[in-house]
Amino acid sequence: MRERLDRVLRSGGCEVVPVGGSSEAMSALRRETFDVVVLDADLGPNDSGVDVAEAAWRLCPAPAVVAISGEANREDAFRLGQLGVRAFIDKADLVERMNELLLLAERPTPLGPHIKTQVGHATIAETVREVRDGMLEQALALEEGSCTRASARLGVSRQAVQQMVWRRKRDGEESSDD
Repeated sequence: MRERLDRVLRSGGCEVVPVGGSSEAMSALRRETFDVVVLDADLGPNDSGVDVAEAAWRLCPAPAVVAISGEANREDAFRLGQLGVRAFIDKADLVERMNELLLLAERPTPLGPHIKTQVGHATIAETVREVRDGMLEQALALEEGSCTRASARLGVSRQAVQQMVWRRKRDGEESSDD
């Protein structure tokens, strides 16, 4: 399956970094930057695609994640959904749906379902702060630290981005003094 997927992606003009399990995938995520990660949700008894998705989600910039499986359990499928996986597809349909999946992976994940899970766990102010900080971090990472380019990506002024960066630094220093 991996070789077939590799051929399909390369024929579509994609750069492919094939790996043989979650530990190789984690190493690749540490070494390189990816736009899209296609992972097998069920890697065997001692290997987990969920771990790879969690690691990808923590990256900045975070790649889009597409999960495939022939036999994933419900818990893994649920957890992958919580992690913002853009699509979850059966291996039997993978090659036929690859172009559709790559287009889907380019679109942003809808925030609504993720925000709704915060009800009862976080205040509106905490959730707004987390969304704002996450978007700022991602924009700065995509723009290699440039406040000017990050502000254009976020649709706010450069001064607003600089103020958010300053506030994050100040808040970080205050929390480290505690």
